[in-house]
Amino acid sequence: MGVKDEFGEVKEIQGVGLDVTKQHLIQMEIKRTKETLEALINNTEDNIWSVDCDRCILFANKAYKEFVFRIFQIEIQSGMQLHERVSGNEQQQYIEKYKQLYDKAFKGNSFRAYNEFTDPTTQAKIIQEVGFNPIYNEKGQVTGTACVARDVTKQLAAQDEIRQQNARLREIASLSSHELRAPVATIMGLISLLDEEDVSDPEKKHVIADLKTKSMQLDEVIHQIVNTTFIPQNPL
Repeated sequence: MGVKDEFGEVKEIQGVGLDVTKQHLIQMEIKRTKETLEALINNTEDNIWSVDCDRCILFANKAYKEFVFRIFQIEIQSGMQLHERVSGNEQQQYIEKYKQLYDKAFKGNSFRAYNEFTDPTTQAKIIQEVGFNPIYNEKGQVTGTACVARDVTKQLAAQDEIRQQNARLREIASLSSHELRAPVATIMGLISLLDEEDVSDPEKKHVIADLKTKSMQLDEVIHQIVNTTFIPQNPL
């Protein structure tokens, strides 16, 4: 800043210095944090995106962009309304379901939902578990929702296989309990009628004793099968 004399001529220049080191460091830290967060979000296989209350895309990570392009052949951009770009009956059904889920989140609900669709490339059925979390402004008003979708097709298939195996085991236990236990009990009863002392042949005595032992062992195995199979289990 120039200082003038009474004739209007600049006689000296004054300057004011401001130390902005702290502000610069804060800005650099914010930038690093933002870049780190974006790197983490973009390096996950989960689809992560957010929309405002007009269903316009606010943010989309790399996985979600690739997913949308694979399913709809659409390149995601900020501000885009995906539901206005899709075509095809199944795609429309997919979008309509999401519109309903968005509306539920816009009312302030945090929840999870499942969505099933067909991969156009492989024609395989894919099931996603999607989490919805409302976004609030400083006034506590919902301005949109953040979404995280995960492919749980293999996980659900594995759980279904376990349920089927458990059902088969329970069927085996039921057969053991009803179909095997009765004849084994009958055999044990008949064997008990045989008196080893009335048999003079040592070999026959040995056979009778062995029959008693084996029948009791078989009965014990049946009990173990039934007891092990029908232990209460937590539902998947």
